[in-house]
Amino acid sequence: MNDLKLITVAGLLSLAALFANAPAWANDEGFLDPLQGWHVLQPDFDPNHPLDVIAFEWDYFMIHDDNFAGIVGYVVANPRQRLDNIIQIVPNGANVAFVGERRMPEKTVRKCVWFFCWKETIAAHYQKPVADYHNLGTAGAQYSAEQRTFLGGDVNGMFGRMEPLAGGAPDGTDALRLTGRSDHWEWNLLVWQGMQDRNWQRLAPDAPFTVGSGTDFIPDIPGAQSWTVDALWPRTNVTGTVIDRRTGEQIAIDGKGYRENSWGRYLLSIDGWDFMVFSEEAETGVLMVMQTYHASDDLDFVDVSFHDNGQLVSERFSAADKTVGWWHPDWKWDPEPRSCVPESTRLHLRNDRYEITAEVEIGDRQRPMLSDATIGTTIFFIQEHFPTVSGEIRRVSDGSLVTTFSGQAGGEFAFHKDIALVHSDLWCTVWGQSKFYRQLGK
Repeated sequence: MNDLKLITVAGLLSLAALFANAPAWANDEGFLDPLQGWHVLQPDFDPNHPLDVIAFEWDYFMIHDDNFAGIVGYVVANPRQRLDNIIQIVPNGANVAFVGERRMPEKTVRKCVWFFCWKETIAAHYQKPVADYHNLGTAGAQYSAEQRTFLGGDVNGMFGRMEPLAGGAPDGTDALRLTGRSDHWEWNLLVWQGMQDRNWQRLAPDAPFTVGSGTDFIPDIPGAQSWTVDALWPRTNVTGTVIDRRTGEQIAIDGKGYRENSWGRYLLSIDGWDFMVFSEEAETGVLMVMQTYHASDDLDFVDVSFHDNGQLVSERFSAADKTVGWWHPDWKWDPEPRSCVPESTRLHLRNDRYEITAEVEIGDRQRPMLSDATIGTTIFFIQEHFPTVSGEIRRVSDGSLVTTFSGQAGGEFAFHKDIALVHSDLWCTVWGQSKFYRQLGK
């Protein structure tokens, strides 16, 4: 059995080598070349497309540690500077974003009123997340077509940098060094892929955790919009430091996370997305990535990886095969993004092998990322989530339990702002439940 497994793995590695020599496929499947250059700068990304002005790409990272949860994003927009300073959807050039949420430990404080003093215990709690977004422009910006380098800034002391490190991870695999400074945060992080044992199941096109591409956006003009999503490191390891610039405190990071690379030509301001990623603490645990774009059926899928009786299993549930269902049962009005936003998510996935249910609790652990740098971003927001997830996986054949799972997750809800100044939470719930969902089997 072990010999057979070794032969199978050897064959798959040979298959990977063949794919690596096929430029188009290897270029898309980022886990085969995680330090490759930016896709929007590649020769096969048409630089003469009439809508090249809306071309952009992000490299996006999550941080999940015991005392800190965060998101780091590096964005390259309109790299050929088409119609510069005339039309901008995503702010031109280099952009950097950082969102942080701190967990404050329980502590006892002494309080006094006049001559009376007492001790009061403040329970452990999560501070309200703080989100920064900075357009660092085109002056001095550097991003490479050959390797995953990024440099933006210095703009009023704010900057972002990404450095590829071939073999630079503690385990000898490729890594990225992420550094930067925003209004409220400063970071220095080393990121590399976790759960690498799952890569061999990603070697066939359309396998779980392979790229998804969509062209069915509104307005539905053939060739007008296309967007590709690559969860190239669906689980990462993250070490380093984050400085809370409000207090000067340095937070040590030794946790897990997520890396996504997405690119294309996409009018995000008139669309948006729902997104969630989850992985358990143990490297042998459950891994899950949910992608749904509001105006696209192509980009509506959930990838899940887990062990069933010691055997690694990876499954893709999608709108195309009617195996994915999701909805948001609870909503509230948030005046900051001026929109209704979800407070929870439910997943119900089922194919002919497995049935998976998951409860995603967001609550108040969310904060919008906002920018008024362009008209496109002024009317748009990205609500950053730091939810917890719990659920179970069962075999369809007999209903038996495979495993349960729970832990820290991350996610987003993105949409355009409401023209209204306020809605009730009840109005939001009725509106949201009727608009944002996918019914299993349809």
